[in-house]
Amino acid sequence: MSYTTITVSRPGAAFRAASNADEANAIFAQVQEIITSNGGEMGMIGFDHAQNANVALTTYPDPESAATAAIQMEAKQLLDVVSRGMFTTMEELWPVFTGAMG
Repeated sequence: MSYTTITVSRPGAAFRAASNADEANAIFAQVQEIITSNGGEMGMIGFDHAQNANVALTTYPDPESAATAAIQMEAKQLLDVVSRGMFTTMEELWPVFTGAMG
């Protein structure tokens, strides 16, 4: 069963040290490589103007792969994570929710 994460983040120290677009693109390529090397696939990435933060939905093969990717990104100071956790669509969650209500 796959595992989808929702991550709210801001640029980490590595991004903040970039002095031009080429350097920033190279750092973003590192993020993408870590995700890919752990079997992940970015589903959506965008910017939340209310929180002044990036938001990404990424699907991994399992929780361990997601955790490994998170640790690798943090070790390289690519992202400053505001929050990260499991993401479930309402389509998947609603039957569980209503089943729990009896």
